[in-house]
Amino acid sequence: MKENINELKEKIISNARKEAEIILQRAEKVRERILTQAREEEKKVKEEAEKKGKSLFEKGKEKFFFRKKINERKGILFLRKQLFEMLQNDLIEKLTSMFKEGKLNSWIRISCERIAKEEGEIVLVAKEEELDRFKNICDGIKGLSFSPRSIIGGFLIIGKESEYDFRFSTIANKIIKQNMRKIADKLGVRSG
Repeated sequence: MKENINELKEKIISNARKEAEIILQRAEKVRERILTQAREEEKKVKEEAEKKGKSLFEKGKEKFFFRKKINERKGILFLRKQLFEMLQNDLIEKLTSMFKEGKLNSWIRISCERIAKEEGEIVLVAKEEELDRFKNICDGIKGLSFSPRSIIGGFLIIGKESEYDFRFSTIANKIIKQNMRKIADKLGVRSG
C-alpha cells in the first residue's frame, strides 16, 4: 500500500509538474502576447507621437516663416515709406528753391494763362508774403486776381468750375505717384 501511495504521490506530483508546465507555457504565451500587444501599442503611440510632432513642427515652421515674411514685408514697407517721405521732402525743397530762384516763373505764367483762358476769371491764392512775386510773374493776365491765404509752398488757382492745386507738396506727390514703380525699383524697395 505504501507503494501505491508512493506511486499515487508520484503520479500526483508528475501530473502537478505537467500541469504546472502547461500553466507556465500558457503564461509564457500570454506574456508574449501581452508583450507583443504592448510593443505594437507602443509602436502605434510612438508613430502617432512622431506624426503629431512632425505635424506640430511643420505648423510651427510654417508660422515661423509666415511671421518672418510678414516682418520682412513690414520692414520693407516701413523703409519704403521712409524713403518716399525723404524723396518727397527733397522734391519740395527743390521746387521751393527753384521758385525762389525764378526757375518756375514761365511755368507759373503759362499755367495761369491756360487756366484763365479756360475758366474766364480765376483767383490765385498764395501766402501773403509771396503774392507780390506772383503779381510780377502774372502781370497782364486777363481775369486773374489774387488772394492771400496760409499755404505752405506753392499756390492754388480757383476758377468758376474747378480748383487747381499747385502746392509743392501736391506736385511732389504727383511726381512720386507717376514714377512709383521706377523709384521703388531704383531704391530697391519694391514689394509684392
